[in-house]
Amino acid sequence: MPAGVLIVEDEPEIADLIEFHLEQGGMRCSIVHSGQDALVAIRRSPPDLLVLDRMLPDVDGMDVCRKLKADVATRDIPIIMVTAKAEDADIVSGIEIGADDYVVKPSARRSSSPDARTSFGVEAPSSRTTTIPRATGSRCSMIASSSTTTATR
Repeated sequence: MPAGVLIVEDEPEIADLIEFHLEQGGMRCSIVHSGQDALVAIRRSPPDLLVLDRMLPDVDGMDVCRKLKADVATRDIPIIMVTAKAEDADIVSGIEIGADDYVVKPSARRSSSPDARTSFGVEAPSSRTTTIPRATGSRCSMIASSSTTTATR
């Protein structure tokens, strides 16, 4: 059975693009448009992967991530944070609170399927990987090309 992905994105056009590309990669997707709706949906039926917008109108994506990682029932759900916030400090803070990957918009539609595969354990191309240390002592990799910045744990 294909992996179940919950997409949490307040911009319907972006949510639909991410869904399209993930489904092309063989994944089953559902979409919610708010952090609160995401928390309700996850409690009802935990997904195999969460694609989470960082900036949402009600419960911020960072807060959703924190809540999920603090709960023993949801802490192991991989989270790809998708956002327009591209500063190094934003990327590091997203990874530090528990996001497994960090994809910067607007290039998320080109990156979503490979990043989702990476979250499920498929290696990213090593020619584009640079390792940076995390404050907690684990490792964080930055995958960057001319139009995409992604961080993976």
